Amino acid sequence: MIFSEQPKETISALGESQLIEQIRQWLGSANPPAPYGIGDDCALLPHPGQDSSLLTTDSLCYGRHFDKETVPEKAGAKLIKRNLSDIAAMGGVPGSAVLALLAGPNLSTSWLKDFFKGIRDTCLEYDVSLVGGDLTQTEASHFSAVLTLTGHTKSPLLRKSADAGQAVYVSGYLGGSLLGKHLNFSPRLEEGQWLAQQSDCTALMDLTD
Repeated sequence: MIFSEQPKETISALGESQLIEQIRQWLGSANPPAPYGIGDDCALLPHPGQDSSLLTTDSLCYGRHFDKETVPEKAGAKLIKRNLSDIAAMGGVPGSAVLALLAGPNLSTSWLKDFFKGIRDTCLEYDVSLVGGDLTQTEASHFSAVLTLTGHTKSPLLRKSADAGQAVYVSGYLGGSLLGKHLNFSPRLEEGQWLAQQSDCTALMDLTD
């Protein structure tokens, strides 16, 4: 049975952190320790003598991350910028992306056109190439988009590098999601790249979620 009527047997009973830890255990040795596996804003793919490659993925789900009042261009832009923020949190430079769409048969082509306009404009602004993906039909009135983005960095900064007692700083103001700021934010790519070069900065983390 894929869905349970017993609350204690559902993922909501675990919560996000415990669910991630459970998935880590289920995967066993198929999941290497962070940052090469689960546990940081991006997966780190090292290449001896070269920049390390970054790999991240994030999703956008209708009814969860945006609603019918959301301008489609802003929804498309948000999908790209959420992934860009993960790259920024590793001190990285973004690369190419692939996109998977899961859409019901009644999705408006006019809405989807404007959604892709937001994706296109944001990709051009941040020099990201969208190089492929997948289309899947789901039940009516459903829409989700999942983006996987690559990047690279010379000096990755990891969450686990933080130590107790260190000062914590944020680049910008916290809060404001109810005012629509979750649709109007800028990935801190330049800041992340600069911070990755500063010896006083030991760790970075994305807060856009």
